[in-house]
Formats: sequence, structure tokens, C-alpha cells
Amino acid sequence: PWAKEVLDAVTERFRAGKVGYLELLDARRTFAEASARETEALTEMQRQRIEIERFIAGPLDGVPAHGTKE
Repeated sequence: PWAKEVLDAVTERFRAGKVGYLELLDARRTFAEASARETEALTEMQRQRIEIERFIAGPLDGVPAHGTKE
């Protein structure tokens, strides 16, 4: 969330002529990198969940998967 907030703020300042294009590109790059790291972490979390479920031969009852609420 912080990277999106920074990107939004820098975009707004760019439109107002207060920062240059390089600052905008840097904010976009930072947001893209943060998004990629988040996706990698979520993917690894799901892999580990699957591995645990295989190990115990069943679902992890009572432990919600990411993005779901039980």
C-alpha cells in the first residue's frame, strides 16, 4: 500500500509540475518492484500451504487461505 500511495503522490506532483519525469519513473519502478515482491511472497505462501497439506494429507482446517475469510 505504501508504494501505491507514493506513486499517487508523485503522479499528482508531476501533473502539477513540481517534480520531473525521472522522479515519476522512479516511483513507478518502485511500485512495480513492490508489486512483484508481493506476488512472489503470496505465491511462496501458497506453495508452502500446499506442501503442508500434502504432508498432513488434508486441508488446513480453520486456517483461511490468503484473501479468504472464514
